[in-house]
Amino acid sequence: MLSRALRHTALSFSLLSLVMLALTTVAPQPASAQEVNVSADLMSRYVWRGTDFGNAAAIQP
Repeated sequence: MLSRALRHTALSFSLLSLVMLALTTVAPQPASAQEVNVSADLMSRYVWRGTDFGNAAAIQP
């Protein structure tokens, strides 16, 4: 059985660890700027899952 001093030290360490863990998970995160990207590709023809849907140029978002 653990001595009283060792149990006290282990309990203190455990509580301190829990408090530190809680503080790191609750810390506020800096606000980041929102970013939106829009793009489109010009392809020589439209092929979907191996099926050719036309020989003309196609714009794919």
